[in-house]
Parts: sequence; structure tokens; C-alpha cells
Amino acid sequence: MKQIIFLLCGLQLAACSSTHPLDRDGVVTITGDSVGPLFASSSDALATNRQRSSQNVTIILTEAGQPAKSAFVDIQVVPSTALTLRATDGSCVNDGGYFRCTGNAQGIAHFAVDAGSSSAATTVKAVWSDKSQPLDVNVLPAGLPKATTSFSLNVGGLASGQQQRVPATYSLLKCGSQPLDPGAAWPATPRQRQLVIRTVAPAGDPTSIEGAPVRLESSSTEVEFATSPDCKQRSPTLTVNLDNAGNATAYACFSALGGLVTISASSGELGVTETSRKTLDLDAEPRFLIVTAINQQMHVGSMSLPLCQMVARDVLGQRIAMSVSITIGGTADVQLSLSTYTLSGESSPQPSVVTVLPIGPGTASIHVTPDLVATTSCDSPEVQIIP
Repeated sequence: MKQIIFLLCGLQLAACSSTHPLDRDGVVTITGDSVGPLFASSSDALATNRQRSSQNVTIILTEAGQPAKSAFVDIQVVPSTALTLRATDGSCVNDGGYFRCTGNAQGIAHFAVDAGSSSAATTVKAVWSDKSQPLDVNVLPAGLPKATTSFSLNVGGLASGQQQRVPATYSLLKCGSQPLDPGAAWPATPRQRQLVIRTVAPAGDPTSIEGAPVRLESSSTEVEFATSPDCKQRSPTLTVNLDNAGNATAYACFSALGGLVTISASSGELGVTETSRKTLDLDAEPRFLIVTAINQQMHVGSMSLPLCQMVARDVLGQRIAMSVSITIGGTADVQLSLSTYTLSGESSPQPSVVTVLPIGPGTASIHVTPDLVATTSCDSPEVQIIP
């Protein structure tokens, strides 16, 4: 008979060493390995949250002061939407709709919890008899927690002395009036500025910012964002992830049009802050510089006379302001009234006019060059200076 019993135990081990519910007077200790909150997955379908999103949990079961080998408790999550329970070493398993943990020879069991897409103050409970033992797990929204400090957006390469100005590159500039190409608002290689996001982790939880998603966006269609300086793959919004030092970089790409634009960075509970928002003044990219003669002939005299007028236009054909330098060419003795001009924009009723004092006969023309850019010089038609 004993041989039959031993044989049955060998074939059905669970029946001979069955688990049992933890005694009502049993004691449960439940601890997690994370010192701070977990972070939910990002709600942005194009973004990835790389922050801390899981936690290992250890349960210790005792009965009458001794390890409760083979005793089990059930695990519950309240609210159930914020965390998912996950088996790790087999001591905790899904069992008929329950997540059940059974003590090993030392009365210990292990499992993990994973944050989902919801954020909430969550409780993980070990439940047995009419008792329970809680473990509080706070799940924060993806991104930076409120305790984060020094969150800032920094824009590199702005014009000297004009901390918020993005100057034109003049890369599209041509001389003369030519048919406009409507698609040129976004040139093949748009101008750009590097963005640097910085922040400081909350005291006591230095790893909470690592991998946090930061969203970049703008108030204007004239700004898009990219991860590389060539701006070939850009979008109206962009999400980047902070490194372990709390930094991230991206690029703001600008169209050829001008105006005031605002760019901002936001993340998690912080949202947009005063230091993560920047307003920039974009100079319009000049598309055409048009220099036309006012008179075909001028007489030598003692009075300054108008020689030509100058207009700069953007890719939409609108007149824009632009600083230029003027030099005289030709054989005539002519004296310029001014050597630098700021061409008038749409707000001015008249284009800019160059006046000269004709001193000696010959031919005269002017060369117009954008300030600090010597690659393009536009010339006026020759004017005859006669005695």
C-alpha cells in the first residue's frame, strides 16, 4: 500500500505537496525596488517614453514567525487600469482569473508591475482571508514631474546683439524681377537653429528624468522641427527624449517668410514654462533685388538728384525691408548722398531712392549689395551724365 501511495505522489506531486491560503494570522511584507514614481506610456502616437515604467516587487510571507512555505496570497491593483501585473520567476502566476503568489522555502515570492497609458495614484494589494497589505505605486503622466527644476529651451546661433532674431541667409536672392515660384517658401535647404533642452532632476530621484519625452511645437506654420541640421525630414511638432543628464537637442527649421514666431517645449506635469518658450523675429529671405533707373540722363549740377530706386521682394512678391551697401560704377564723377540704405517694406508707401550729386560727365551706375553678404551684387542700368 505504501508503495502505491509513493507512486501516486511521484506522479502527482502537486497533490502531495499542495499550496494553501496564508493563515489569517499570517504576516505579509510587500516592497518595491523603485525609490520614486513610475511613468505612464506617452499619449503621443509618434513618441516613445523611455522613463522608468516598471518595478520589481518582493513579497515575504510568514506564519507563526516562520517562513510560510507554499502559502499563497492574491494580488490586486486599484485602480486596475494604471498597472499590469507580470510574472517573473514563476512564484507568482495568473491562476483562474487571480494573480496568485506562493511563498518558496523562505516564504518569498516575486513579480513585477508595468505602467500602462493611464496615470494615477495606485495601490498594489496582497489579499488573504479578510486582510490585505498595500504597496503604494504612483504612476505619473509621461514626461517631467512637477518637482523638476530649471526646465529651459535654448536657441543657438541668434544674431549678435539681437538675442531673439533669426537673420536672412540671402541664399535665395537673385537680381531683377523674375516670375515667382510659389513653392519657394520652403527651400531645399532651409535655415535652421539648434535647440537645446535642459532640466534638473528632482532632489532624491535623479533617474526620473532619464528618457522623458519633451514635445516641441510652434505657433506658426513657418517653423518645423527636425532631428538633423539638414531639415530634410521635418514636422510641425517633434518629441525628443532627454538623456540621463536631462538634456536633448533638436533643430528648428524656418521657412523663407518672415515675422514673429513662438516655439515651446513641454513635458509631463510641467507643461510649457516661462523658460521653455521663446519668441523669435524671423527676417524674410529676400528673393529678388530690383534696381531700376529713374532717369536715363542727368545734367551736371550742384543739386543732388534721384538716380535709381531699389526694391527687395520676398518669395510671395511682397516688398520687404533689407539693409544694403551702395557703390558707384562708370566713368562719370558722381558723389553718393548715402552709402548705406535700409530698403523700405510694405509699410512704406514708396520704394527707396538713391540720390547722387553729378559732378562730371560720363556714365554712372550703382552696385547694390546686401550688408555683410558679398556674394550677390545687383546693378542699376547705366545713366548718362551730360554737361
